[in-house]
Amino acid sequence: MMSKKTGRPIADTPIVRVHFIPELAEARGMNQSDLAHAVDVNPSTVSGWYQGSIPTPALQNRLAELFEIDVQSLFRHPADDEVIRSLSFLEAQQKIELAGILKQYDGYEKNTVIRVLRSFVAATS
Repeated sequence: MMSKKTGRPIADTPIVRVHFIPELAEARGMNQSDLAHAVDVNPSTVSGWYQGSIPTPALQNRLAELFEIDVQSLFRHPADDEVIRSLSFLEAQQKIELAGILKQYDGYEKNTVIRVLRSFVAATS
Protein backbone atom coordinates (compact mmCIF):
# COMPACT_ATOMS: atom_id res chain seq x y z
CA MET A 1 0.00 0.00 0.00
CA MET A 2 1.21 3.51 -0.83
CA SER A 3 1.03 6.59 1.37
CA LYS A 4 -1.18 9.29 -0.13
CA LYS A 5 1.02 12.01 1.36
CA THR A 6 4.48 10.76 0.41
CA GLY A 7 3.78 8.30 -2.39
CA ARG A 8 6.08 5.84 -0.63
CA PRO A 9 5.17 2.32 0.40
CA ILE A 10 3.68 2.06 3.86
CA ALA A 11 5.56 -0.39 6.06
CA ASP A 12 3.58 -3.39 7.19
CA THR A 13 2.88 -2.75 10.83
CA PRO A 14 1.10 -5.31 12.94
CA ILE A 15 -2.30 -4.31 14.21
CA VAL A 16 -2.42 -4.43 18.00
CA ARG A 17 -5.77 -5.63 19.23
CA VAL A 18 -6.99 -4.19 22.51
CA HIS A 19 -10.20 -6.21 22.75
CA PHE A 20 -12.04 -8.86 20.79
CA ILE A 21 -15.61 -7.57 20.86
CA PRO A 22 -16.15 -8.05 17.09
CA GLU A 23 -15.11 -11.71 17.29
CA LEU A 24 -17.26 -12.32 20.37
CA ALA A 25 -20.29 -10.75 18.68
CA GLU A 26 -19.71 -12.62 15.42
CA ALA A 27 -19.43 -15.94 17.28
CA ARG A 28 -22.94 -15.28 18.58
CA GLY A 29 -24.29 -14.28 15.17
CA MET A 30 -24.57 -10.61 16.11
CA ASN A 31 -23.85 -7.68 13.82
CA GLN A 32 -23.04 -4.16 15.02
CA SER A 33 -26.69 -3.13 15.09
CA ASP A 34 -27.67 -6.20 17.13
CA LEU A 35 -24.88 -5.48 19.58
CA ALA A 36 -25.85 -1.81 19.94
CA HIS A 37 -29.44 -2.82 20.67
CA ALA A 38 -28.42 -5.56 23.13
CA VAL A 39 -26.30 -3.24 25.29
CA ASP A 40 -28.48 -0.16 24.69
CA VAL A 41 -25.94 2.12 23.05
CA ASN A 42 -25.85 4.18 19.88
CA PRO A 43 -24.66 2.20 16.83
CA SER A 44 -21.83 4.72 16.43
CA THR A 45 -20.52 3.62 19.84
CA VAL A 46 -20.30 0.03 18.62
CA SER A 47 -18.70 1.21 15.40
CA GLY A 48 -16.04 2.90 17.52
CA TRP A 49 -15.38 -0.37 19.34
CA TYR A 50 -14.96 -2.11 16.00
CA GLN A 51 -12.39 0.55 15.12
CA GLY A 52 -10.49 -0.11 18.37
CA SER A 53 -11.92 2.24 21.01
CA ILE A 54 -12.34 0.77 24.47
CA PRO A 55 -15.76 0.60 26.11
CA THR A 56 -16.23 2.25 29.49
CA PRO A 57 -16.01 -0.06 32.52
CA ALA A 58 -19.81 -0.01 32.84
CA LEU A 59 -20.19 -1.08 29.22
CA GLN A 60 -17.47 -3.69 29.62
CA ASN A 61 -19.61 -5.20 32.38
CA ARG A 62 -22.70 -5.16 30.15
CA LEU A 63 -20.78 -6.76 27.29
CA ALA A 64 -19.35 -9.45 29.56
CA GLU A 65 -22.83 -10.23 30.84
CA LEU A 66 -24.21 -10.35 27.30
CA PHE A 67 -21.45 -12.67 26.11
CA GLU A 68 -21.60 -14.70 29.37
CA ILE A 69 -17.90 -14.23 30.05
CA ASP A 70 -15.81 -12.34 32.58
CA VAL A 71 -14.65 -8.83 31.71
CA GLN A 72 -11.05 -9.98 31.24
CA SER A 73 -12.21 -12.30 28.45
CA LEU A 74 -13.18 -9.25 26.38
CA PHE A 75 -9.43 -8.59 26.11
CA ARG A 76 -8.37 -12.14 25.23
CA HIS A 77 -8.87 -13.71 21.86
CA PRO A 78 -11.71 -16.25 22.04
CA ALA A 79 -9.25 -18.95 20.95
CA ASP A 80 -7.22 -18.23 24.11
CA ASP A 81 -10.21 -19.23 26.22
CA GLU A 82 -10.62 -22.36 24.11
CA VAL A 83 -6.98 -23.30 24.79
CA ILE A 84 -7.55 -22.70 28.49
CA ARG A 85 -10.63 -24.92 28.53
CA SER A 86 -8.91 -27.66 26.56
CA LEU A 87 -5.98 -27.74 29.00
CA SER A 88 -8.07 -27.58 32.17
CA PHE A 89 -7.47 -31.27 32.89
CA LEU A 90 -3.74 -30.70 33.42
CA GLU A 91 -2.30 -30.30 36.90
CA ALA A 92 -0.53 -26.99 37.60
CA GLN A 93 2.91 -28.60 37.42
CA GLN A 94 2.08 -30.14 34.05
CA LYS A 95 1.03 -26.75 32.71
CA ILE A 96 4.29 -25.22 33.89
CA GLU A 97 6.29 -28.01 32.26
CA LEU A 98 4.35 -27.61 29.01
CA ALA A 99 4.97 -23.85 29.03
CA GLY A 100 8.69 -24.55 29.50
CA ILE A 101 8.70 -26.86 26.51
CA LEU A 102 6.83 -24.39 24.32
CA LYS A 103 9.26 -21.59 25.24
CA GLN A 104 11.89 -23.36 23.12
CA TYR A 105 10.01 -22.48 19.93
CA ASP A 106 9.73 -19.19 18.09
CA GLY A 107 6.59 -17.99 16.42
CA TYR A 108 3.54 -15.93 17.20
CA GLU A 109 1.26 -18.90 17.76
CA LYS A 110 3.62 -20.49 20.27
CA ASN A 111 4.06 -17.18 22.09
CA THR A 112 0.30 -16.85 22.34
CA VAL A 113 0.04 -20.32 23.83
CA ILE A 114 2.80 -19.54 26.33
CA ARG A 115 1.03 -16.34 27.39
CA VAL A 116 -2.28 -18.16 27.77
CA LEU A 117 -0.71 -20.99 29.72
CA ARG A 118 1.03 -18.55 32.06
CA SER A 119 -2.27 -16.77 32.66
CA PHE A 120 -4.01 -20.05 33.24
CA VAL A 121 -1.36 -21.30 35.67
CA ALA A 122 -1.47 -18.01 37.57
CA ALA A 123 -5.26 -18.17 37.76
CA THR A 124 -5.27 -21.72 39.07
CA SER A 125 -2.47 -21.32 41.62
